[in-house]
Amino acid sequence: MKTTYIKKDVFGNVSGCMAFCEMKEKICEQQAGIIYYSTDDQVDFGYYDGKGNWKFYKDIEPDIDALQEMYLIFPDKEIYIYKAGGKFYMRLLTEIDMKTEGFDEVFYSEEKHYMWGSQTGGVENGFYSVSEDSGVTYHLPEAITPGKSYVYTMRYYFKAGDDGVLEPVAERIVSVDGGIRR
Repeated sequence: MKTTYIKKDVFGNVSGCMAFCEMKEKICEQQAGIIYYSTDDQVDFGYYDGKGNWKFYKDIEPDIDALQEMYLIFPDKEIYIYKAGGKFYMRLLTEIDMKTEGFDEVFYSEEKHYMWGSQTGGVENGFYSVSEDSGVTYHLPEAITPGKSYVYTMRYYFKAGDDGVLEPVAERIVSVDGGIRR
């Protein structure tokens, strides 16, 4: 296991009038990132350009009423928006590589999760489609390098308890198929 430093912040209800555009305004990240989201009936991806612009396949934003969770994935942090009790909450998990006040020293390990399916067709509106044999189709932004298989990497963070046993403290998606093309 390797060592790093993380800071976890959870924010209360971020869903003022339950409009997706208002939720987007609360995110003011200055770097590009991949969006992964799930609704009541689908899982899909999007792209955030670091300038306040969100891009989804065919420019269709997720239905706010059906949205269950959304991850904005950046090289050094993850913004996680989730629904609980009919309200949306946001968690910001930031990672740095040096000891800094306010950040906890943790151990981490990584695990790759393979997504099944193959690319079907060319790029459309900045996205390419990936279809599984089961019929499930999702859309990856062209910022993700296409390949023969697709993978996202989860990083799991642990702290040593007083008894020396490692206890999980957080997890985040750190990349999708190698991350964001620069």
